[in-house]
Order: sequence, then structure tokens, then C-alpha cells
Amino acid sequence: MTLVQLNRTVADVLPPMSEADKSTLSITLPILGSALSSIDEFPTIDDVDMDTDQSSLQEVCIGMLPGLTEFVMTEDNDIETRSSAAYCMHAMLSLGNLSMQECPVKPVVDDLVKRFTSAKFDHDASTDWLNFLSLMASSAARRGGSSSNTAGKIAQFLVELAVKGKAQLPFTSDEEKQLDLSSVDYEKVASKLRFVSASAYGSMLALDVKPLMKQRLTHTCLKYIKEAYEEEKSQAQAGNSIPPPNVGLMVLICHLICNVDLSKMDKMVLHQTAAITVEGLSSSELFDPSTAFDPKNTTSKNLVLVAILKLLSVAPHSVPVSIYTYCSCKG
Repeated sequence: MTLVQLNRTVADVLPPMSEADKSTLSITLPILGSALSSIDEFPTIDDVDMDTDQSSLQEVCIGMLPGLTEFVMTEDNDIETRSSAAYCMHAMLSLGNLSMQECPVKPVVDDLVKRFTSAKFDHDASTDWLNFLSLMASSAARRGGSSSNTAGKIAQFLVELAVKGKAQLPFTSDEEKQLDLSSVDYEKVASKLRFVSASAYGSMLALDVKPLMKQRLTHTCLKYIKEAYEEEKSQAQAGNSIPPPNVGLMVLICHLICNVDLSKMDKMVLHQTAAITVEGLSSSELFDPSTAFDPKNTTSKNLVLVAILKLLSVAPHSVPVSIYTYCSCKG
């Protein structure tokens, strides 16, 4: 079966109208995802069927996007097949010669935002939505060019949500179209969504993208690091105790440290980043023994420790001396 035939097989059963259609998708989507991820560009005329040209293959793929989005966002569908569908979209939208003047990822993002604002808030659905949104942002970041703005808008949203707990949905101007975690009934749910948002941003930083795109993604969170550091500084000067950073900011900073070249960071920014990271060691939210087996907290703690280890190895001059006092007390 050629890549064209495989695409058409999937397209013909979207949306799935029967269990047989779902079974077909469960078999074909993983294969299609692997096939698309193994190439950098859509096949040329010489690589496809004699009765098919390059544009028709792209048209099939573009036409599949709404159906794949619907399939991914339908919770009743099998989770593994939904993941395969999302992976297919990511691979498809990442291909370099997708011939569209405008960003091909933006219509998908607009669709996701519309679905989110029209649905009742649900913790699990919101987590899936954030993860899917970040996957689309990763496709935009890999594409660059006309898709750079899409990646930047989503990165800004993820960072604000992680740090502030409230953010304007991408490509919206209506103040009502915000995700505000202060309206969530349970604090642990809000904390987890901050963590998911920060981790989603971290997955974007981990991409192998062009230097300018990397710089843009990195710059997105620097102002929040400066704000947090200045707040800590003013609290210390006033003689007040310094509260540890929230889990969203902490995870955000740790991903930044782990995924950028620290030697290229401004020394003042690096110092501020290191200071906040060390403050994370005093976070009861992360290091409370009662939450030792919480997967979110385990991941967060590991991130803090790995980030500090990298700082000590690569930029020891940036780490405040309080780290040694802390370690001697714990030891």
C-alpha cells in the first residue's frame, strides 16, 4: 500500500461511523503516523501513484485535519488510537513543503479554541486539550516561517497559564475567552493544570528547531522569571519570608535550564533563574512527604534536582551560596 492509498484509507473512514471504521483507524493510523514521520517533505510526483500528483496528496491530508481533530477530541474513542491520530496530525503539519501560504496549523488551533470555549470545563478533557494544543504548537515551531507566530502565541498562552494561572486563549481578543484556574474548585486540579501547561511549554523548548525559533520560545518566559525574582527581592528587603515559587513557574524554569545553552544566557538572567530554582527546594508543594508518590510531584522534584545539577556543572558561578547551606542542613 502506497502512502497515497494509506492516506485515502484513513480519509474514507473519518469520522468513523461504526466499530468497523474505528478498527480500521486503530490499524492504519499508527502506520500512517510512522510513515509521515519518516519523511521531511511530501513525496514528489516521481514518488507517488501515476494517477496522483503531489498537490492531491496534500489536499487529502489537509482535508483529513478536521476529522482527525474531531476524533482526537472525542473522549469515547480509544485513547491509543486518539494518540495515533494526534501524532499523524503532528507529522503531517510538520512536513516542510506543505503548500499553503498561511500557517496550516492555525485553523486547527482555532478549531481547538472553539471546542474548548463551547464545552463545559472538565479536568481530564482540559489536560488532553492542553497536550494536544502543545503538539500542534510543536508542529508550528518545526515549520517556522509563516507558522512562527502560531508557535509564539501558543507558547505565550502556556507560559502565562503556568505562571499566572490565567491566560487569554490563543488568537482571541474577547476577555471572556480565558482559561482562569482560579475558578477551578479544587486547588490540586489547578496545580496539575499549571504543571501540564509548563510541561507542554517544555516539550516545545526540547524541539530541534532553528536558532531564531528557539530564541523566540526562550524569550517568552524570561519576563516572568524577572518578575518573580524582583518580587522575591522586594519581599526579602521588606523583611518578609519568601514564599517558594508555584509549581508552574518552577517546572517552567527547570525546562528552560535543561533545554537551552546556558553559556549564551545573559549573566543577570542566569543568576535570577538559578536563584528561583534553588528556592524551589523549599517548596512544600513539591517536597511534602505526604505527596511523595504523586506522579506530578515526583516529576517536578526530579526536574528541580536535574536543573540544579546542570547549573552546578555548567554555570556554578550563577548558583547562590544558599544551595550549599540547604544541602548541609538536609545532609
